[in-house]
Amino acid sequence: MASPRVSLVVPNWNGRELLERNVPTWLAASEQHGSAEVVVVDDASQDGSVNFLRERFGAALRVVARLENGGFGRAASHGVEEARGELVALLNSDVRPQPEFLSPLEEHFSDERLFSAAAWIADGGKGEGGRGVFLPSLRRGRIRYDHPKFAPAAEYLARTGGKPVVTLYGNGGNVMFRRDRFLALGGFDELYAPYYYEDADLGWCAWRHGWRSVVDPRSLVFHEHEGVIGTKLKKRSVKVTRVRNNYLCVWKNTFGRLWWTQALCQNLLRAPLRVFGIHRTAMVQAWAARHRVCAARRRDPELDTQALFTQIWREAREQLGDWL
Repeated sequence: MASPRVSLVVPNWNGRELLERNVPTWLAASEQHGSAEVVVVDDASQDGSVNFLRERFGAALRVVARLENGGFGRAASHGVEEARGELVALLNSDVRPQPEFLSPLEEHFSDERLFSAAAWIADGGKGEGGRGVFLPSLRRGRIRYDHPKFAPAAEYLARTGGKPVVTLYGNGGNVMFRRDRFLALGGFDELYAPYYYEDADLGWCAWRHGWRSVVDPRSLVFHEHEGVIGTKLKKRSVKVTRVRNNYLCVWKNTFGRLWWTQALCQNLLRAPLRVFGIHRTAMVQAWAARHRVCAARRRDPELDTQALFTQIWREAREQLGDWL
């Protein structure tokens, strides 16, 4: 059988309820595209997800069952390795795409400079979004994002003709990329296990190699934000992991101690004033990973972070005008 052009890869962990709602939308997107396979990577679920998928959907999709839980990044990278398509569309299990979302993303890969193309995120199913566009800055030792305040997608499309928007990275929950380049970059760095910022790090790394990322508003998905993490894990643990990985992502990618020192001075020393010391705990955990961060930095080519961020903002202003 001929290999598909596109593989739709979805990591799952104890998400049987989400699977019941969302798998039909993934299969509909595959059917609409005409040449896409659906691969669900189960990350050692304990809720019967694997049996449910095999019994309910049979040969309509492929199930890759991991024996040990490794978190989002490991499961996603495993799925990309198993995928047969030259392009891989990665979805979270709490994402419902519109049936035609694959084709607009696929069109962008005629550009050899492109690493990834992401869909337009509509939170809550209202058609409003734009949070898939990440316009970055570094403040107080952390990476921050300014999200354009878009109107509903239909209005944006009418006013702009649906032109893509530059972004630092494609959101790991709704992005298409070249499989060979994803693997060449080493996939999602396990430094960020179990979740958060592995997609930002990968996008940053792609820019370092001269590869771009965009968001296409013609491709629409509906996202139940933190539909798994937010319902199955302790909120404090999730917050600590998010902040820790933000620090790690900046430290790994800025190639210098300036941002780490600034983060230490402005956040760690203020941590006793913060509720439950979340930032203090995150900083301690980040410092414990310093040897892995330094090793990763030595492997990658250098990049002028400020120049990259300035370039992304300049292009975004040209594309978005008064939307910013």
